[in-house]
Amino acid sequence: MNPKDCSKSSGVAASKLARINAELERRIAGRPLEYFRPTPAQAAVLGDSSRIRLVHGGNRSGKTELGAVETLERALRSRCEIWAVTTDYGTSVEVQQAKIFKYLPKNADGAPDPALVAYGAYSPESGFTNRVLRFVNGSVLRFHSCDQQRRRLQGTSLDFVWFDEEPEEEIFKECLMRTLDRSGRVLLTLTPLSGLNWIYRRLYLRSHEDPEISVHRLAVDDNPYVGAADVEAVLAQYGQREREIRRDGAFLDVSAGRVYHAFNAGRHVRRELHCDGGLPLHLSFDFNVGFMYCSVWQVKADLFCCTDEFALFDSDTDSLCSAILDRYGTHAGGIVVHGDASGYARDTRSGENDYDIIRRRLAYIRPLAMRVRRGDANRPVRGRTNLVNRLFDENRILVSSGCHSLIVSLEGSCWREGRFEKVKVYDREDERFTVDHPGDTLDYFISDENAASGRVSTINYR
Repeated sequence: MNPKDCSKSSGVAASKLARINAELERRIAGRPLEYFRPTPAQAAVLGDSSRIRLVHGGNRSGKTELGAVETLERALRSRCEIWAVTTDYGTSVEVQQAKIFKYLPKNADGAPDPALVAYGAYSPESGFTNRVLRFVNGSVLRFHSCDQQRRRLQGTSLDFVWFDEEPEEEIFKECLMRTLDRSGRVLLTLTPLSGLNWIYRRLYLRSHEDPEISVHRLAVDDNPYVGAADVEAVLAQYGQREREIRRDGAFLDVSAGRVYHAFNAGRHVRRELHCDGGLPLHLSFDFNVGFMYCSVWQVKADLFCCTDEFALFDSDTDSLCSAILDRYGTHAGGIVVHGDASGYARDTRSGENDYDIIRRRLAYIRPLAMRVRRGDANRPVRGRTNLVNRLFDENRILVSSGCHSLIVSLEGSCWREGRFEKVKVYDREDERFTVDHPGDTLDYFISDENAASGRVSTINYR
């Protein structure tokens, strides 16, 4: 072929590609919702029908995009009343309203499409006129902020509320009440910069026992449109704990360090962890008034695997043993008992201590070995957690994704400022919701195994 012909052919192809790209850009600009492709983490949220969904994520993890997309999809699907709520008016205009406008169907001039939007004049400086967006199908989307007077948030029945970032508790309750008579839904998308606040206590900790609450986490790594180098450059200006919050969306006490700082859900939580019927069950107990907890472990080669857990509220040791027997009464591999040494000192109404009850009730599972013995004392907490963190660093501790209480404890347990003492985070209206107990059972199990077999490592517990 003549070189001139090649050059001419290449030019035609480039021109055709440019026209295709221009047409694609025009279509995306006109119908951005139709071209939105959620990440797997976003898709999981969109497919969840829970009444209250808490999405905690790092900065630039795609959580606000998710909120805007679902809000508009609901408004366009059928007639409904929707509120979009954020912290203050400026954030509403610059973030929530800007995201909604980004995904709003538009005409050739870039204005809201009048075939779908009945009222929605918009400017980047002031957002939507009168803080409202009305659709041809009758849907109404109103924008509110927590700095408004509370009376402005009263009186309206709602089908859907989207909170972006952390609202005040009273504002959340007020909006939640507005959804009751319509069986409405609530979505919270936030980066938990306030630490272990009311959202952590009232929603995150309760999600494993309340079927109406679900929790999802989006990390910045889930967003394919953000470069890792750019993220690290921005995060470098923050301290370690705030970096974890802004990157991974983790709930952390911003005034104290994480106890299990080496735990990372992405590395250490597995869906495919199952109980092996031929191996012993290591049952590790923590005894409390009103909340009984036991984690179930198996040692597989050099791995320590939490395959199950029991978290019983308003219960006692006898009831906990009944639950264990219901699930594992025919387990052929036997059991090994670990736990809080104070269980030998605590007398129950029957006159037996906790370990007397465990030995009597679980004697049906053979063989039974007691790793914690009368007269034992719990090893110093700092030494126990140092050993656990080292094993997490080595990826030798794995946790089943179904062990929600333990995962919450590993993510949220923090040291009291200036002391080697765990902070007991709880709901002031319901003291059952403590975060430290499940993590304690991991400490007991690992330190017992280390002392009994030496298979973990040697460590100075002082």
